[in-house]
Amino acid sequence: MITILMVLIGFSLFGCQSENSTENQLKRLLPTEIKGDLMLDQELKGSPITWYYDGVLLEDGQLIQPYLDYSQTTTVTALYDGQTYSYEIPTLSKYAVVSKLLIDTDGVQITSKDDYVQGKISLSNNNQTLNENVVMRIKGRGNSTWDNPKKPFKIKFDERVSLLGMKNAKEYVLLAEYTDKTLMRNYVAHKLASMLEVGYTLDTRFVEVYLNGVYEGFYLLTEQVETDKNKLSIEAAIDIDSGFLIELEADDRVGAEGVEDIHWIRANNKNYVIKSPDTEDYTENELRDKAKSIKDYLLAFEASITNDTYEDYIDVESFIDYFIVQELTKNVDSGYSSVYSFKDANGKLTMGPLWDFDISLGNGDYFDSTPQGFHAYGYNQWFTMLFDQDSFKQAYINRYNEIYETYLPILLESILKVRENTLEARELNFTRWQIMGHYVWPNPPHMVEVTTVTGQDELLYQFLVERAEHLKTVYETT
Repeated sequence: MITILMVLIGFSLFGCQSENSTENQLKRLLPTEIKGDLMLDQELKGSPITWYYDGVLLEDGQLIQPYLDYSQTTTVTALYDGQTYSYEIPTLSKYAVVSKLLIDTDGVQITSKDDYVQGKISLSNNNQTLNENVVMRIKGRGNSTWDNPKKPFKIKFDERVSLLGMKNAKEYVLLAEYTDKTLMRNYVAHKLASMLEVGYTLDTRFVEVYLNGVYEGFYLLTEQVETDKNKLSIEAAIDIDSGFLIELEADDRVGAEGVEDIHWIRANNKNYVIKSPDTEDYTENELRDKAKSIKDYLLAFEASITNDTYEDYIDVESFIDYFIVQELTKNVDSGYSSVYSFKDANGKLTMGPLWDFDISLGNGDYFDSTPQGFHAYGYNQWFTMLFDQDSFKQAYINRYNEIYETYLPILLESILKVRENTLEARELNFTRWQIMGHYVWPNPPHMVEVTTVTGQDELLYQFLVERAEHLKTVYETT
């Protein structure tokens, strides 16, 4: 059984190690305290170093002053020469884990998912103003989530804006997570995805939202799933084989997406909505040609699985990591909707970004949401077909074991930190929305019985632990 004692592999900073030991040589590359941004050397003795900050990969060794997992010390981990070394460093300049986001629409109500309302937003953290009265538009969003009392929103700016250190963008999403009584399930999935670098991963921040002076609750602020030169950048061109972003969509929803073979396609009895390229940029004939191009590609990819040439069509590593996250969290939508993949011009199909995990990690009463069994396998067509091939299965199991041993302990420690540092803010949310002890679709009975945030946190944590153990045991005998 995984325990928090397994959280990080490595030696203590204060151990009796030689001054010239690898541990101390790596330690000398680190600052004695973290005050803000920093750049870490990526090589020691000609061998590469991979650095992690509280479990998040530092791309190019660069740490931009972070917003998540705040405590008085920070865990910096180095993967070097096949070994893992971890260091606790005092952190002097961190923002609080939860920021305040004020929305002002001059009293106008947000009642539509189609029509934007004009307004302004301001952001602050620890009484420090970060963005003030930035002009924007806001509307509702979501499918079933829009029907809940606590509403999710989409924010749109006329110019690119960076919110809380996220990449400059025009569009952001506020996830309400009303049915998730930890308010953490989407965070956990995105955290794991960022550790594994699954395709393109979405950045997230915790915020307390005030709408026209009224407290609305604890939200997860995140990027919009879209193609963008600053984020998920794929080539959009008039050529038939340009970049594509597609979404697996359910039969009962796809009709609202537009016209078949223009806005969406059906391949091997599954529907795929073409999210990019933008239909407004091309003629109807050009769009039909593009739709046929991606449809033919998907059919060719599926045909390639049986003769073991699928590597010619897909980024295998992204498929493996993507479906490990889906299966580990036992996400209900892994074969239904919100399943995104993208393909750059003349490139291979890549899975991601990951999206929509509020009904996962044990939250669900209309499917088998216990830690046992499978869900993505047998439900997602691509994953089922690939996993039935020995070459993919073995690569998948090998990667799962690596994640289980190396990344899962870091994820579990991150969950413990975040739930502690957000507890007060999340408890306030459930003062605003008094649903603890009450059934909210689709909470299973044992979840309804738990009436505290800490109790809900424990259910999530134990589910992940037991789920990870179950999959490891099953994969060992597969």
